[in-house]
Amino acid sequence: MTPSRWSTVLRRVTTEGPYIDERMSVLVLTVVVVAGISAVAYADKSVASVSLAPLYFLPLALSALVHPLRISLALSIVCVVLHDLVGPMHDLGTRHLARDVTTLLGYVFVVIVVHQLGRQRQRLADLAARERDELANEIHLAAEVLSSHLMIFKSFTAIENRTGTKIKVMKVATVSPPICA
Repeated sequence: MTPSRWSTVLRRVTTEGPYIDERMSVLVLTVVVVAGISAVAYADKSVASVSLAPLYFLPLALSALVHPLRISLALSIVCVVLHDLVGPMHDLGTRHLARDVTTLLGYVFVVIVVHQLGRQRQRLADLAARERDELANEIHLAAEVLSSHLMIFKSFTAIENRTGTKIKVMKVATVSPPICA
């Protein structure tokens, strides 16, 4: 793809949301997730003095919004393995294992929370769309009932205003059927 094509795709994904062309949006956001994990792994390899494991949270959170939960959880494991392979090696043993388990639990917690928030957002969007459609149907039905039960007579009458000039005024009379209680 040419650079202008990529900028068009990115602009569409970021401004119109992932629901316009969902297939292309998921593809672009998957590339962003993989690029984010790769960038953090490269930075983790470059910086030996400090652990950059918390930076993996950002692509994992985006993955939790875009992908199914299984894929995001698998990416959590991949991030722990990447951090072990390219990150600083200080010690081996139980402390290292405990740190990896704690890191994995943190990744899993963030992935599950963000995934639940994404599902809740989707449910609310579906509910809002359903209620919007129901309201539009009710308004359409009310308009049909109103037009079929009311007779509107229009007549123009001439009245004189304070200055003595005659103006035409539209007179509207409505007749509605009796209401049975």
